[in-house]
Amino acid sequence: MKGRWRLRTSINGRRRDIGLGSLSLVSLAEASESAYLMRKDIHNGLDPIAERKKRSLSFRPLGTLRNRSMPSVVSPGRAASTKSNG
Repeated sequence: MKGRWRLRTSINGRRRDIGLGSLSLVSLAEASESAYLMRKDIHNGLDPIAERKKRSLSFRPLGTLRNRSMPSVVSPGRAASTKSNG
């Protein structure tokens, strides 16, 4: 079964489509409950999309984080061509 449950709503005057899950993984009752809770949050002034992004940025597996100050790895073939002949 293909498709996704979506909540179409307006947040701060902007139309937003919020994904609630896959049709094959989320039942109608679960999608309905999730939509109800999101509408309640929106009514209380929260943006569920912004909250979801905050949560996803605050928890990332250690392997996905990159140290930006470290230089990128150079392939061995390229490293040989950049060595000086001195």
